[in-house]
Amino acid sequence: MAEDCNGLTRRLKLGNVPLGHVLNPQLEPSPEETVAFTDWICPLNAPPNWRHASFWRITTEDSDHRRILEYWMKGDQALVTGSLNWRDGRIEADIRQLIGSSASNPDDEDATIARCGVMARMWTVRHYYLLCLEGLNRVVLYRRENNSYTELAGQEMRIDPNRYYHLHLHVRGNRIRAYCNNQKIGDVFDSAHRHGLVGIRTNSLSRFEHLTATLSPEEVNTLSISRQRQAEYLEEIQARYPKPILHQEINIPGNITAIGQFGSGDKHDLLFNTITAKGRTSLTATTLNGKEIWTRETNGQINMIRTVDMDGKGIHTIAGVADNHFVVISGNDGVEKARRPYPETSVFHLKPGQTAAIDSLYIAHLRCGDNPCDIVTKECDPGGGHAIWCFDEELNLRWQTTIDQPRHGHHISFYDFDGDGREEVCAGYHLLGPDGEVRWRIEGGQSFEVFAFGRHADSCVGGDFNQDGRGEIAIVGGGEGFMLCDAETGELIAKHPIGHAQGLSTASFRKDLPGMEIHVGTRWGNYGIRAFYGGDGSHLMTFQPDFVGQQGTPVNWTGDGEELLFLGSSPQVYGLWNAYGQKLGLLPERQGQIIFADVVEDPRDEILIFADGALSIFTQDRPAPNPNRVYAPIRHRKLASPVASYPSIFANRNWFVPEYYADHI
Repeated sequence: MAEDCNGLTRRLKLGNVPLGHVLNPQLEPSPEETVAFTDWICPLNAPPNWRHASFWRITTEDSDHRRILEYWMKGDQALVTGSLNWRDGRIEADIRQLIGSSASNPDDEDATIARCGVMARMWTVRHYYLLCLEGLNRVVLYRRENNSYTELAGQEMRIDPNRYYHLHLHVRGNRIRAYCNNQKIGDVFDSAHRHGLVGIRTNSLSRFEHLTATLSPEEVNTLSISRQRQAEYLEEIQARYPKPILHQEINIPGNITAIGQFGSGDKHDLLFNTITAKGRTSLTATTLNGKEIWTRETNGQINMIRTVDMDGKGIHTIAGVADNHFVVISGNDGVEKARRPYPETSVFHLKPGQTAAIDSLYIAHLRCGDNPCDIVTKECDPGGGHAIWCFDEELNLRWQTTIDQPRHGHHISFYDFDGDGREEVCAGYHLLGPDGEVRWRIEGGQSFEVFAFGRHADSCVGGDFNQDGRGEIAIVGGGEGFMLCDAETGELIAKHPIGHAQGLSTASFRKDLPGMEIHVGTRWGNYGIRAFYGGDGSHLMTFQPDFVGQQGTPVNWTGDGEELLFLGSSPQVYGLWNAYGQKLGLLPERQGQIIFADVVEDPRDEILIFADGALSIFTQDRPAPNPNRVYAPIRHRKLASPVASYPSIFANRNWFVPEYYADHI
């Protein structure tokens, strides 16, 4: 990279990079590779710890054996540089498109035509300008917005697979100039995309060299001024929020598995998986001050722990799994009360009649009574599974339901839509009654696309999101995107093609809007896109702070009716964010296992961080804006995922929750 009075230039130099695979988490990079790609990243790669191949490699041309960068798959890949606040500049490269076809991929399930080119102003991996060789007969300038490619300019041109074409894209203000081999393809005006990274993008076998990004001195100066203004504006916003201060630090025996009531008489006790002096697995309950309440050896380590007061006596019953068995444990002393082996897979499973794989456990309120005491689980396979089982508090089977296509997906949830005191089961694209009967399949569900074990909902959650008195279900359905449907009929209210939608959380993220907002995150092929939607399904905003994660946890940090979103998928995003895509930070420097829960005085959340055998509890450095009216959301903690934080009115000194929401959860 060069940056001086002449501007800024980032040029990919491959001269000394060894032949072979590059940008591949499965392989240790050579020093030459590290230097060459210092300023460049692959935004479409899976998170590095997954160790998925990138399919980039360094090879040579037959004619003169010079080194070039090759993408050797049909699929989708990119290489970018810069930052999200880059606005004006040029990107150019010599590109050889080896074939004219492509293939389905998570980003574009209908891809058939090769598109290889240079892109500018990429503010998400699904929003950018692309100047590309298309097939073997066109050069086209596109504006991409999710699944929509709008042609801004184009020319018919025979593309020779044996030849390199120099593509050059220059953006400045709302003017976009595109060239191929110095021949003008288009000179257009468009303001849809105003900032973002630059680089190359391909979906087929292709080769690249002389990849160069350039900012003029004036463009560098404009960028510097813009960054300074953004930093000052963000500092002003951050100053409005409380800072974390250390409230308490205690030594604890292991990783926290649950916060509940386990016999101390306090509101908040802690539960841990521990190992005894004899090396046996055990559960340990302590007070929030670290005082042991009880320790009990267990028959195997207890995982997927869920806790709730099942009998109304103020002690949480513990449900979990161990060694292919479900277990129910007394929260008063840790004694095992019931145990049952996993059920067999359903008739629609690829291997029916075998011991089912279980990846989630839930406690629901499916029977009449004051307390939830139904233990629900589901079949797990790459496509989401078909069977759902419901057990009582003694692990007796109450019912089993087998769902046909589309499958129930990776996470189910529960909500009392009709107000009869019994929750319904949101099972992906189906709604089940509290006795397991199928009430409806989502509108158009049988025609949803199938791609790489797709055709299932990744997460779903129910609620009255827009507070109109009718229930809705928010669904993230992989390549189908984000959907909001009517809970009574299954009819679609809204559907947005955001990419492979996978993460989901709901809360009052915008205090200026009625009801709840819905946060959606993307995964396969589109890692890290975040979008917020209103309770009516309308799109509010989209941003992409990294290229890694999809989950987000609501945090009631201020107590004024605005919940924040915790993102922790990478060091660059670690912190609390608002629903305008602004990183507020607000987390202590100490890192480790992190939990957000109301454990100190008023109903605002505290930050609990476990690291190195100690639990640190951080609270706010100032009171709530109005100590007599502190926002107290209802958390549906019976769910494994997604996170549902239901709104309440502002609480009085008793932290009152309105009956409407209490009755519907």
